[in-house]
Amino acid sequence: MRKRRRSWVGLACSALLVAAGFLATPDRPASASDPLTLEATFSNVQNGWVRVERWRNTNPNFPTEDYLPDGRGDQTGQRATFFGTARPNSGRFLLYYAPGWNTGSRQPVLLVHGANDTPDRAWANPNELGDFGCGAISCPQTGLMQYLSARGYRVFAVGFAHKQGDNYYWAHHIHDAIEVIRSRTGADKVDVVGWSKGAFAARMYVSGVRKSWGPAYDGHVGKLILLGNPNEGYD
Repeated sequence: MRKRRRSWVGLACSALLVAAGFLATPDRPASASDPLTLEATFSNVQNGWVRVERWRNTNPNFPTEDYLPDGRGDQTGQRATFFGTARPNSGRFLLYYAPGWNTGSRQPVLLVHGANDTPDRAWANPNELGDFGCGAISCPQTGLMQYLSARGYRVFAVGFAHKQGDNYYWAHHIHDAIEVIRSRTGADKVDVVGWSKGAFAARMYVSGVRKSWGPAYDGHVGKLILLGNPNEGYD
C-alpha cells in the first residue's frame, strides 16, 4: 500500500474524528451501529485460546437482563473473571482468539455457541464439564477451534453476557464481533458457524430480524453454517 504525506491539518482532523468515534482504530472498529469500547484484554486463557477481549456496546438500550434463580444464565469459571461479574450487563461480550488468528491464510471464522454453554465447552474443550459434559461417556479435550486453526483458518468465538439471554442481543453482538474481526484481520467477510441457540441468533442477524435500534445486516458474512437448530421455528 502506498503511503501519502499528510499535512498537520489532515492529521488534526483525523485525530478529532477518532476522538468522536467516526474513524476505526484497533480498539474502535468501524461499525454501522453503535460505538464499541475495548474494556479489557486477557492473555492467560485456558483451553488453548491465546487471547480474550471484553467489549462493551455503549448503546443505552442494552439492559442487565433478569437472571434465572437456578443460575443457568450466570457466568462461571474464567468467564466470570473475564466479565468481572457472574451477571454482566447485556451490552458486553467476550471475543476469543484462537492460535493463528493473525497468521492463518484462510477465511476468518466466528463460532457462536448455544444456550447454557460457553466458547470453551462448545468449541475448545468439550471435556471441561467432565464425564457426559458433551453427551458422551468420554469427551474429547479439543474441539472445532483447534481443528480449524490447525488448517489455517483464523478462528474466533463470541461469548455472551447472559448464557440464556435474549437472541436480539445475541444477534446484535454477532454483528459487533464481526466488526471487530474485520478490523483486526482486514478481511471483508467472516464465515459464521452457529450451534443450537447461537444458530437462531446468527440467522436472525443475517435475516435482518432486529430491534428498532439494532444493526441492519450489512453483507459481511461469507458463509453461514447452522448446526442443531430447527429452522422452521421453536416454541
